Amino acid sequence: MRISLPFRMIHEKIYELGSALFFDTGSSLLKMPVSIIKVRSIDEIGQIWFIVPAPRQHIHSFEKEFRSQLNFFKKNAGFHLNITGKAFIVHDPEEINNVFFIAANEKIDLRENKSILIKVKIETADYFEHYHSAKNNSNKKFADDLITYLFPDTRFHYPSLNDSLRVASVMVNFKKLFKAIRHMLPVHSDLQ
Repeated sequence: MRISLPFRMIHEKIYELGSALFFDTGSSLLKMPVSIIKVRSIDEIGQIWFIVPAPRQHIHSFEKEFRSQLNFFKKNAGFHLNITGKAFIVHDPEEINNVFFIAANEKIDLRENKSILIKVKIETADYFEHYHSAKNNSNKKFADDLITYLFPDTRFHYPSLNDSLRVASVMVNFKKLFKAIRHMLPVHSDLQ
């Protein structure tokens, strides 16, 4: 589900996720390689700053401004964030020296073209919530309850049985399975 968020909330979500895939979506023939980035800073005008490894080609071969996309995702976060905007390669030594959030040894690497400082001006931010995680948890609980009920003593003796049924819980609707099993078993007061 796509949701609009205020700018301050976008900052918080970016810092919560921390890292992203960086794509050069410009029209140039020579593009920056896809990189996993870690956000260094987000300034007050909505620019995301990060460092990428230097590509094999000379830095001056690339466009200094280009369209880009950042896909933020973190396992089990419950959401992801896609940001598009204009990326700028920061190559001016004076501007690099004035950046406060980069360590001295990293500034040396930037000046020697071992890495590249990039800032992306946020133009659009798409926030997506994941709703499937609650459903998977309920299926897992149902599978665990079913295993415990049907095989009360085997759960501890055969852990692979539990793991096999968890995998199967993704593919099978256990509620229908439980009804089918209930009709096959002798009638007990516990099942009714």
